[in-house]
Amino acid sequence: MRLGRGPNLPRFPLSIAHPLGPCFRQLPIALRRHLLYLNTHNRWGNFTQPRRFTEKIQWRIINDKRALIALACDKLASKALVESRWKAAGVGDRFKTPELYWVGTTHDEFLANISNLPERFVLKPNHTSGRFVVVDRKSDLIDAALIGPLMKQWMLPDEETLVMGHWGYSQARRVLFAEERIGIEVESPVDLRFFTNRGAIVAAACTGTRSDGSKWTATYDADFGRRVSGHPAQLPLDAITPLSGLSPSLADELRSAIHLVSAEFDQVRVDMYRAGDTFYFGEFTVYSSSGLVKYNDETDYRLGAAWELPELTRSANSDPG
Repeated sequence: MRLGRGPNLPRFPLSIAHPLGPCFRQLPIALRRHLLYLNTHNRWGNFTQPRRFTEKIQWRIINDKRALIALACDKLASKALVESRWKAAGVGDRFKTPELYWVGTTHDEFLANISNLPERFVLKPNHTSGRFVVVDRKSDLIDAALIGPLMKQWMLPDEETLVMGHWGYSQARRVLFAEERIGIEVESPVDLRFFTNRGAIVAAACTGTRSDGSKWTATYDADFGRRVSGHPAQLPLDAITPLSGLSPSLADELRSAIHLVSAEFDQVRVDMYRAGDTFYFGEFTVYSSSGLVKYNDETDYRLGAAWELPELTRSANSDPG
């Protein structure tokens, strides 16, 4: 089994000053975001009139509590929306969502239904990020002593809401689910990430994991035809990825399918996988790396310029609680 546990939590005495410890979360959200931004980018961000993409992510975290943001952070609601849009448009043969096998809240419920699950599947929480178990019962036994406590922990509030201030996850249904594992390889498929504004793709990226656990990235322009630099862990510009050499017709189909599900968002990252010529929706990402990735200035300003922030009104913006 392969696990995504989320970040490692610090122990005493480091936890006293560490952002993931119990003290940092007591600070006002705006101050927390400024300190996290300063620590990553070595500069004080402008979150009132932001121009950079990374600054606009901070603006969203601090200010944007619309129902649309909450929907995007609910994985099951997002998948249902995307599946219905693609089926209604008649593109459901090429563009799909992973099959849903089980939804529940406890390890006991999971064990009671495990006979109904296939040999390969992925187990995730619906309401947070970076947590998963990739299961292949052909080669691995399910370690109940490991998964049980993990599932129990997943049901508790974590750093996404308590520390990072990612409000949307606090609105998502607190459930667990098992879904189809895409591809036939041992390793997870490469993530395809499409940065969109009002349905238009402005950039794309492939991200994966090497055998040593390190991450790699290959970034593209909006047409998928030109590799661009500006992201950490960048592959050589001539490296082959799942977005290399798309035919014009397939690229057009992909752009159209992404537009169908992202047009109402001022900005959202649409995360997908590719298996042959079939594309699978993974999730919406509205807090892309929490704005704590070191893009170069050109990329940061270019992505920021493409994103027109919404006008938030009392009716559009739900009560922050």
